[in-house]
Amino acid sequence: GEPLVFEVLRSGFDFRSGKTDEAIADLRKVLAGVTEPSDRSRDAKVQLARMLVSTGDDAGARAEVGEVLTQNAAHPGALKMQAVWDTLADKTDDAIMSLRGVLDQSPEDVEAMNLMADAYMRAGEMDLARDYLSQAADASGNAPEQSLRLAQSLFAEGRYRPAEDAILPALRLAPDNLQLLNL
Repeated sequence: GEPLVFEVLRSGFDFRSGKTDEAIADLRKVLAGVTEPSDRSRDAKVQLARMLVSTGDDAGARAEVGEVLTQNAAHPGALKMQAVWDTLADKTDDAIMSLRGVLDQSPEDVEAMNLMADAYMRAGEMDLARDYLSQAADASGNAPEQSLRLAQSLFAEGRYRPAEDAILPALRLAPDNLQLLNL
């Protein structure tokens, strides 16, 4: 019914297979044909922004994200990207406010929890950062990547038993994960 979805998927596959310029051009072409902005077109713009960031075009990505936020100030994908930039620019309060908005919409958003932890780390609030890392590990069902990040944080603080407690459920899910086993 709506070709935008399939065009976005195709450009994503092309991008991951190494056809970065072609994928970006195709996605821009598809978005140029959108006459009425919608949630799907805003999602596509955020995907384009992520592609642009990974190719080093931060200015282009910021422009896309700015346009999405102008249309919908609560768009989760755009807010998460803006929060990353705010955190890197030491605007941690702005990043935290954006991410709270995302978590209000989707309380189990693991990516937003990790970004919140990054913002709190940057602000020097290690207890709050660890709390969000713990929530991310729980929300992910103890996925290895999330559990590893929590365990590394605990390990760096010299809290070895809690670090081990964070790793064990993840090891049950992925007993051959070398990073978990190594830590």
